[in-house]
Amino acid sequence: MLQIVKNVVGEQNTGGGGSVSDTVKPSINFIQPLNNDSLWGTITLKVNTIDNIGIQKVVFDIDGNSINIDSIAPYEFNLSTENYPGTHTFGAKAYDLSGNTSYSKVTVYVFGRPSPPILLTPVNNDTNVSINPKLIWSNSDWATEYIIEISTTLDFINPLISKTTPYTNEQINALSYNQEYYWRVKSKNKAYSSNFSEIFKFKTQKLTQFYKINKKLVDFGKVFINHTKMDSLVIENLNNDSITINIIPPGIPQFSINQTKLRIPPYFKGKFEIFFTPSNKSNYSTKIPLIIQTETIIETIMVTGIGIRPPKKTFPTQKIIIVGNPISGISDSVYIKNDGDENLIINDIQSSTNFIQIFPKNLVIEPQDSQYIYISVHLDSLNSNSFTSTNYAIFIDNTTTSPDTLEIIINNQTNVTIESPNNYILLQNYPNPFNSETTIIFNLAEKSHTYIKIFDILGKEVSMINNNILDAGTHTLKFNAENLASGIYYYFLYTNDKILKSNKMILMK
Repeated sequence: MLQIVKNVVGEQNTGGGGSVSDTVKPSINFIQPLNNDSLWGTITLKVNTIDNIGIQKVVFDIDGNSINIDSIAPYEFNLSTENYPGTHTFGAKAYDLSGNTSYSKVTVYVFGRPSPPILLTPVNNDTNVSINPKLIWSNSDWATEYIIEISTTLDFINPLISKTTPYTNEQINALSYNQEYYWRVKSKNKAYSSNFSEIFKFKTQKLTQFYKINKKLVDFGKVFINHTKMDSLVIENLNNDSITINIIPPGIPQFSINQTKLRIPPYFKGKFEIFFTPSNKSNYSTKIPLIIQTETIIETIMVTGIGIRPPKKTFPTQKIIIVGNPISGISDSVYIKNDGDENLIINDIQSSTNFIQIFPKNLVIEPQDSQYIYISVHLDSLNSNSFTSTNYAIFIDNTTTSPDTLEIIINNQTNVTIESPNNYILLQNYPNPFNSETTIIFNLAEKSHTYIKIFDILGKEVSMINNNILDAGTHTLKFNAENLASGIYYYFLYTNDKILKSNKMILMK
C-alpha cells in the first residue's frame, strides 16, 4: 500500500555531551523607520532584538539586497536615501549564537529629488499670446507641486506673479496687451526643490486681434506604434479682409499635415488637420510655424505625442497538449503574458467545444505581467480507447489581433502507470465524485518541496495540503473537504513553487 511521505522538521540531535541545541528564534522589530513612513536625506535604520542566548549579528537590506551587517548592539545603521527614491522595503534579519534567524521589514516611501520641468507653451519667443494664457510645462518625477513665476524683467527681482500649484499648467488672467513677459517654473516636494527651469519669453497680442487660433498645443497623448491619430487646428478670421496662412510642414516624419496654405474669408473659420503616426516607443514633439500674410505674423504651434506598443498577448507555446483520461477529468494551465505598454483586457475566453471549461474567463494583465488560466476537460463517454481531439480557446480582448486562438489538443492515455521513478505524475483522485474525503496519489521524479493547492471554479484558492519536502517516489494524501460546499474543484501539484500537474474533482454532499 502506498504510504504518505511526511517531512520531519526540527529533529533534535544530541552531541557527545548529550546537550540539546538551541532552537528558539530571536525576536526582532524595527524601531525606526516605521511602516509607511515617508523619508528623505540621511536616516537611521534601528531595530530592537531579544534572544535567550544572545544575538550574533543583524543584517540590514533594501528590497532583499544586503547593505550592512551589524554585530554590536545597539543594532542601527545610517543610510543616505539619495539613491533610493520611491517605495522600498527595508529589512533586518537577526542571527542568534546558534544560527537561528528572524526577519522584520517595513515599507517606506523615499522622496526623490525632482528635476526642473520643461516649459511647453507658450513656446520661447512666442508672440501674439492671449492676455489670458494657459501656461503648460512637463511633469517632473518626484514632484508634488510647482512654483511658477512671471516677470516683466529677466532678473525676476520683483516677479509679477508667483504661484504654487500641484498641476502642470496654470491659467493666467488679465495680462497687459502688447507686453513682453518672462516665465519660469521649478519643481518641489516635501523634501526637495529643483532649480528653476529655462526662462521663456512671450509677447501678448495687440489690442486689435484680427484672428483667433483655437489652441497652441496639440497633444496627441499615447498612440499605438504605426497607428495614426488625427487632430485639427481652427483659425477664425475676425477681420473684414481675407487672410492667407502658409503652414510650414512639421520637422519630423511622425507628424504631418493635410495642407500647406489656408485662405480664410472675412469672419469665417479655416481648419487644417494634423496627423501623428509614431514609429517607435518614444516621446515626440515638434513645432508647426504659421505665417499669417496680412501682417507677416508668425505663429508657432507645438505638437507632441507618445508612441506606445498596443497590448500584446503571448503564450509560452501556441499549442497546449493535455494527456490523460477525459472520462475521469483532466486539466492543465497556461500563462498569458502582456508584452505591450497598455493593460491587456480579456473580456471573454470561449471554448470551441462544450467538454472543455476555461477559467477565469475575463482578466486584466498589466504591461510585462502575466497570469495563469486553467483548462479542464471532462467527457461522459468514449467510443474507443484511443481518443485525440483538436480544440481551441478563443480570446476576445483589446489586442489588435482579437479574436485569436490557442490550440488545445486532448490525447486519451488509457494505460497511465505510476511505476517510472523518473516521471512527475498526478493521478485522478478517488473516489470521484466524493463526499467529504478523497485520496490523491502522485509521483515525484526527485526530492523537492511539494504541496497541493485546491481552487474553486472561480479560481479562488480554498485549501493547501502537505507543504513539505518529499523524497522521489509515490505518495498518497487524503483531502478532507468537510468545510467546502458541493461543486467542481481543481487540484494542482506544485514542486519548488512551480505548477507541474492539475486535475478536476467533484464534491457531492
